[in-house]
Amino acid sequence: MKPQKNLIKSLSLIVFVLIVAISCDKRPTAPIEGTTHKNHSLLLGTWENNGSSYTETYIYSYGKFDGGSYKMNVGMIIWSSDTAGIIYGKYTENSYYKDVVGKYYAVSFKDLTENSISISGAYKSDGKTGTETLEEAISEFTIDNGYYSYYSSLTKKE
Repeated sequence: MKPQKNLIKSLSLIVFVLIVAISCDKRPTAPIEGTTHKNHSLLLGTWENNGSSYTETYIYSYGKFDGGSYKMNVGMIIWSSDTAGIIYGKYTENSYYKDVVGKYYAVSFKDLTENSISISGAYKSDGKTGTETLEEAISEFTIDNGYYSYYSSLTKKE
């Protein structure tokens, strides 16, 4: 009888460990809207503007956007064409505006190819630096509202 009890205990332990592992899995259960677009994989990577007076670096990986002085968790990408769109996300860090951490922001991109892209953070002189909700960010940070007047031309870093 002892081998059977040990087997039951072992199986119970395995089931328990699997349940704990599954419940602790924090990956999204569904893809972020916009990441299933046919050109989404072109966005992935490190983008730099070599040749200007200072270097800008942007890193986009699944669910994360790093703009150098700020970082955000991506909530949605709205594609306006096969080569352009807006990445909306929630600030996780911001070295210039600490009060916006936890708020939503957006970054526009256009002219996307395998090796190049143009990127602009949402900015206008009388505009917002963050919103309380993703829905507000989608409504506020648009080209029609006057954001995205300056784009940096970048190339993909190998």
